[in-house]
Amino acid sequence: MEGPPQLENIDGNGMLVRMPAEGEESLTCLGEPKPGTRLVDGAEQPVSDYVSISVYGQTISLGDQVYLHPEEVGMPCEIGLITRLFEDADGERMVTTRWFWRSVHLEQPSDQPPYHLRELFLSHTSDDSPAAAIERKVTVYHLREADRINKAVFEQPDTFFYKRTYEPQTGRFGLHAPHAGNCLTGADAAPAIATDEPDASRGAAADSTEPPAKRGKRAEQGGRAGGSTPSRAEEDTEAQRALQKLADKVERNRQDVAQRVDEVRSLVKLVKDQVMRIGAAPATAAASGCKAGH
Repeated sequence: MEGPPQLENIDGNGMLVRMPAEGEESLTCLGEPKPGTRLVDGAEQPVSDYVSISVYGQTISLGDQVYLHPEEVGMPCEIGLITRLFEDADGERMVTTRWFWRSVHLEQPSDQPPYHLRELFLSHTSDDSPAAAIERKVTVYHLREADRINKAVFEQPDTFFYKRTYEPQTGRFGLHAPHAGNCLTGADAAPAIATDEPDASRGAAADSTEPPAKRGKRAEQGGRAGGSTPSRAEEDTEAQRALQKLADKVERNRQDVAQRVDEVRSLVKLVKDQVMRIGAAPATAAASGCKAGH
């Protein structure tokens, strides 16, 4: 049976409250290693790959989402999705993570509703870090853009969600984030999604990022005629499907445009190369003629 994870270093919102003491971490590789390689400065180096490790008695496996502690107390922990666990040639245990950007790491646009404290943004950026930086697992829900969050779920510690992607190189957000790793999605994500008729014993579960005027309009519509209105669940489902189709179409169009831009760039380069060759030909011929004359 797994022992309790280390809880004293960070709080439920993922803020570092105490720096781990040197040598304090309890880290063990689990299972039989498999030989692999790692590219370092253009050269391949041998490594030993693992599927799981034990950190503070908690089993951490490929596909899990984890906290990695930052450099200073009071800073938010990084959150990463584990894509590789290995021991390098020097015997150091390492982890490769695909990063989630936390809302507290991003500048809030003035023309948008405030980010939820527990909202993450999936990126394509990956890095290798010492496995000793891992603190513990977190729960991440993969939601659709149209899903309204169940506020009560995200009041629980170490619980986050993502709907969109973010690329730090361009500063751009993507509307449709793919499912990644062991993030909870589909039916498993249902508890994190608010409904129009929440359980009265739990209170209203409105999305804190939804504008108050819109929430008020929903409440007004929901109170008409004692439930004689058409099924709100069915209407919302259709609206979510339509929005998802639109998001998928926008993403496909974006990919098509990017492909066309690459094609145009390649064509421009080809034309420039041809122009340079044509321009160089007369000069070469003239030089040859001068040599022949002498």
